[in-house]
Amino acid sequence: MADTKSRRFVYRSLLKLMGVVGLGFVAYALLGSLLTGRDEGRPPVVTVDLSTLEPGAMLVQEWTGRDVLVLHRTESMLAALRQGEAELQDPASQTSRQPPGAANQVRARRPQYFVAIAQGTDLNCPLRLVTDPSDWPGGFVDRCRGSRYDFAGRVLAGQEAQRNLAVPPHHFDGRTLVIGRSETVSR
Repeated sequence: MADTKSRRFVYRSLLKLMGVVGLGFVAYALLGSLLTGRDEGRPPVVTVDLSTLEPGAMLVQEWTGRDVLVLHRTESMLAALRQGEAELQDPASQTSRQPPGAANQVRARRPQYFVAIAQGTDLNCPLRLVTDPSDWPGGFVDRCRGSRYDFAGRVLAGQEAQRNLAVPPHHFDGRTLVIGRSETVSR
Protein backbone atom coordinates (compact mmCIF):
# COMPACT_ATOMS: atom_id res chain seq x y z
CA MET A 1 0.00 0.00 0.00
CA ALA A 2 2.79 2.42 0.92
CA ASP A 3 4.56 1.53 -2.31
CA THR A 4 1.47 2.56 -4.33
CA LYS A 5 1.19 5.88 -2.46
CA SER A 6 4.83 6.72 -3.05
CA ARG A 7 4.52 5.80 -6.72
CA ARG A 8 1.46 8.07 -7.06
CA PHE A 9 3.36 10.87 -5.32
CA VAL A 10 6.27 10.51 -7.77
CA TYR A 11 3.92 10.44 -10.79
CA ARG A 12 1.99 13.52 -9.60
CA SER A 13 5.24 15.37 -8.91
CA LEU A 14 6.60 14.52 -12.35
CA LEU A 15 3.33 15.54 -13.98
CA LYS A 16 3.35 18.89 -12.17
CA LEU A 17 6.99 19.44 -13.11
CA MET A 18 6.22 18.73 -16.78
CA GLY A 19 3.29 21.17 -16.62
CA VAL A 20 5.50 23.91 -15.16
CA VAL A 21 8.19 23.30 -17.80
CA GLY A 22 5.56 23.31 -20.56
CA LEU A 23 4.08 26.54 -19.22
CA GLY A 24 7.58 28.02 -19.18
CA PHE A 25 8.06 27.16 -22.88
CA VAL A 26 4.70 28.71 -23.77
CA ALA A 27 5.54 31.88 -21.82
CA TYR A 28 8.97 32.08 -23.49
CA ALA A 29 7.46 31.70 -26.97
CA LEU A 30 4.74 34.25 -26.24
CA LEU A 31 7.16 36.82 -24.84
CA GLY A 32 9.58 36.17 -27.70
CA SER A 33 6.90 36.85 -30.28
CA LEU A 34 5.78 40.03 -28.53
CA LEU A 35 9.29 41.43 -28.15
CA THR A 36 10.67 40.73 -31.63
CA GLY A 37 11.01 43.47 -34.22
CA ARG A 38 8.48 44.01 -36.97
CA ASP A 39 10.84 42.89 -39.76
CA GLU A 40 11.50 39.43 -38.32
CA GLY A 41 8.15 38.15 -39.57
CA ARG A 42 8.96 39.15 -43.14
CA PRO A 43 10.73 36.79 -45.50
CA PRO A 44 14.37 37.58 -46.20
CA VAL A 45 15.33 39.64 -49.22
CA VAL A 46 17.62 38.17 -51.88
CA THR A 47 19.14 40.18 -54.72
CA VAL A 48 20.06 38.77 -58.13
CA ASP A 49 22.27 40.54 -60.65
CA LEU A 50 20.58 40.22 -64.04
CA SER A 51 23.31 41.91 -66.10
CA THR A 52 24.85 38.60 -67.20
CA LEU A 53 21.60 36.66 -67.77
CA GLU A 54 21.31 36.27 -71.53
CA PRO A 55 17.94 36.09 -73.35
CA GLY A 56 16.70 32.49 -73.31
CA ALA A 57 18.74 31.64 -70.20
CA MET A 58 17.37 30.70 -66.80
CA LEU A 59 18.94 30.81 -63.37
CA VAL A 60 17.79 29.37 -60.06
CA GLN A 61 18.17 31.27 -56.79
CA GLU A 62 17.40 29.93 -53.32
CA TRP A 63 14.96 32.01 -51.27
CA THR A 64 13.30 30.96 -47.97
CA GLY A 65 14.44 27.36 -48.47
CA ARG A 66 12.85 27.09 -51.93
CA ASP A 67 14.26 27.56 -55.39
CA VAL A 68 13.10 30.54 -57.42
CA LEU A 69 13.59 30.49 -61.18
CA VAL A 70 14.39 33.61 -63.17
CA LEU A 71 13.91 33.28 -66.92
CA HIS A 72 15.10 35.96 -69.34
CA ARG A 73 12.47 35.48 -72.02
CA THR A 74 13.22 35.96 -75.69
CA GLU A 75 10.87 37.67 -78.15
CA SER A 76 9.76 34.26 -79.42
CA MET A 77 8.92 33.15 -75.85
CA LEU A 78 6.85 36.32 -75.37
CA ALA A 79 5.12 35.73 -78.73
CA ALA A 80 4.27 32.17 -77.66
CA LEU A 81 2.40 33.58 -74.66
CA ARG A 82 -0.05 35.36 -76.96
CA GLN A 83 -0.89 32.11 -78.73
CA GLY A 84 -2.85 29.19 -77.38
CA GLU A 85 -4.60 30.79 -74.41
CA ALA A 86 -7.55 28.47 -75.09
CA GLU A 87 -5.40 25.51 -73.94
CA LEU A 88 -4.68 27.06 -70.52
CA GLN A 89 -6.42 26.18 -67.25
CA ASP A 90 -6.40 29.79 -65.93
CA PRO A 91 -5.23 32.07 -68.77
CA ALA A 92 -6.04 35.33 -66.94
CA SER A 93 -4.31 34.07 -63.75
CA GLN A 94 -7.37 34.92 -61.66
CA THR A 95 -6.73 32.17 -59.10
CA SER A 96 -2.94 32.47 -59.16
CA ARG A 97 -0.54 33.77 -56.55
CA GLN A 98 1.47 36.71 -57.88
CA PRO A 99 2.25 40.22 -56.65
CA PRO A 100 -0.05 42.99 -57.90
CA GLY A 101 2.48 44.32 -60.41
CA ALA A 102 2.69 40.89 -62.03
CA ALA A 103 -1.07 40.32 -62.43
CA ASN A 104 -1.02 40.58 -66.22
CA GLN A 105 -0.83 38.33 -69.30
CA VAL A 106 2.92 37.76 -68.99
CA ARG A 107 2.73 37.49 -65.17
CA ALA A 108 5.73 39.74 -64.75
CA ARG A 109 6.72 43.23 -63.65
CA ARG A 110 9.05 43.38 -66.65
CA PRO A 111 7.90 41.32 -69.65
CA GLN A 112 11.37 39.98 -70.46
CA TYR A 113 11.88 38.47 -66.96
CA PHE A 114 9.70 35.76 -65.48
CA VAL A 115 10.18 35.00 -61.78
CA ALA A 116 8.45 32.02 -60.11
CA ILE A 117 8.80 29.40 -57.42
CA ALA A 118 10.61 26.55 -59.21
CA GLN A 119 8.18 23.83 -58.14
CA GLY A 120 5.18 22.27 -59.82
CA THR A 121 1.88 23.12 -58.18
CA ASP A 122 0.58 19.60 -57.56
CA LEU A 123 3.49 17.71 -55.93
CA ASN A 124 6.07 20.52 -55.56
CA CYS A 125 8.42 18.73 -57.95
CA PRO A 126 11.28 20.58 -59.65
CA LEU A 127 10.72 22.09 -63.08
CA ARG A 128 12.77 22.01 -66.22
CA LEU A 129 12.74 24.55 -69.02
CA VAL A 130 11.65 23.26 -72.43
CA THR A 131 12.34 25.65 -75.31
CA ASP A 132 11.90 23.53 -78.43
CA PRO A 133 9.11 20.96 -78.07
CA SER A 134 7.32 19.60 -81.10
CA ASP A 135 3.75 19.51 -79.79
CA TRP A 136 3.35 22.78 -77.80
CA PRO A 137 4.93 26.26 -77.73
CA GLY A 138 7.20 25.43 -74.78
CA GLY A 139 7.64 26.49 -71.18
CA PHE A 140 8.18 24.42 -68.05
CA VAL A 141 7.61 20.74 -67.31
CA ASP A 142 7.11 19.21 -63.89
CA ARG A 143 9.73 16.45 -63.45
CA CYS A 144 7.38 14.11 -61.52
CA ARG A 145 4.19 13.83 -63.55
CA GLY A 146 5.01 15.94 -66.57
CA SER A 147 2.51 18.76 -66.04
CA ARG A 148 3.24 21.55 -68.51
CA TYR A 149 3.26 25.31 -67.96
CA ASP A 150 3.78 28.05 -70.54
CA PHE A 151 6.58 30.66 -70.37
CA ALA A 152 4.44 32.68 -67.92
CA GLY A 153 3.96 29.71 -65.60
CA ARG A 154 0.32 29.21 -66.60
CA VAL A 155 -0.68 25.55 -66.46
CA LEU A 156 -2.12 23.89 -69.54
CA ALA A 157 -5.63 22.47 -69.13
CA GLY A 158 -5.93 18.72 -68.63
CA GLN A 159 -2.72 18.39 -66.58
CA GLU A 160 -2.30 16.82 -63.15
CA ALA A 161 -1.46 20.30 -61.87
CA GLN A 162 -4.46 22.62 -61.71
CA ARG A 163 -2.84 25.89 -60.62
CA ASN A 164 -0.39 28.27 -62.23
CA LEU A 165 3.12 28.59 -60.82
CA ALA A 166 3.40 30.88 -57.81
CA VAL A 167 5.21 34.19 -58.38
CA PRO A 168 7.01 35.43 -55.24
CA PRO A 169 7.00 39.07 -54.17
CA HIS A 170 9.73 40.87 -56.07
CA HIS A 171 10.71 44.11 -57.77
CA PHE A 172 13.53 45.47 -59.90
CA ASP A 173 16.16 48.02 -58.98
CA GLY A 174 17.86 48.78 -62.28
CA ARG A 175 19.48 45.50 -63.46
CA THR A 176 19.02 43.89 -60.04
CA LEU A 177 16.10 41.66 -59.10
CA VAL A 178 15.02 41.92 -55.47
CA ILE A 179 13.13 38.81 -54.30
CA GLY A 180 11.20 38.98 -51.05
CA ARG A 181 9.55 42.38 -51.21
CA SER A 182 7.16 43.73 -53.77
CA GLU A 183 7.38 47.45 -54.38
CA THR A 184 4.34 49.22 -55.73
CA VAL A 185 6.29 50.98 -58.46
CA SER A 186 8.77 49.07 -60.57
CA ARG A 187 11.78 51.03 -61.75
